[in-house]
Amino acid sequence: MFVSSLVFGVYYPPDWAVAEYHALYRQVQETPNSATANFELAMNYAYTGRVLKGLDTLKKVDALDPDFSGKIVAYYQAKRKADPAVWQHAFKLGFGLYFDGKKEAAEAAFHAVLDLEPEHVWAMGYIGLIRGEAKDYDAVLDWCQQALDIHYDLAAIHFLIAEAYAAKDKGFRAFSHRARAASLLAEEKLAKSHIYGDPDTPDDE
Repeated sequence: MFVSSLVFGVYYPPDWAVAEYHALYRQVQETPNSATANFELAMNYAYTGRVLKGLDTLKKVDALDPDFSGKIVAYYQAKRKADPAVWQHAFKLGFGLYFDGKKEAAEAAFHAVLDLEPEHVWAMGYIGLIRGEAKDYDAVLDWCQQALDIHYDLAAIHFLIAEAYAAKDKGFRAFSHRARAASLLAEEKLAKSHIYGDPDTPDDE
């Protein structure tokens, strides 16, 4: 699974995404039973590399509204049609399609993100994830390497590479990337208070 953030070389999300996180987190605190609010927060986690947090939040979304993925697909298809230049619309559509079981369409949506933001490392990672589920491990390695060529210290990407190498019975290479991912995750814990402000915020524990 993915995860990341930065300080000491760890991935550092852009300032706008950190500010967006705080706003979305407050919205979830105010409306905890809103599937929409929780989904938007999960998406912020997803495109800032905090993937474990994102997955946990998406589980909450599913519990609040088991039919939400279909609603998200319809909503962001319309948003993309109205404003195709906004990469977030394609990104969120990709997640909706993925959880709606439409993985080929989800992969196409993440490719659309890259058409708009060619160096979007997390879109590359999610394409790699989908290719891995299709057992196309060479494609996983290719997409992950493209992401690492942009930013080497991405824990989630190293973990994906490790899983691909393990599937190809290349144990030493798998171990090497798992070790790097574990090291980055440890650094991430130290980075959170610097990136997100309050180290005592329950959301960041």
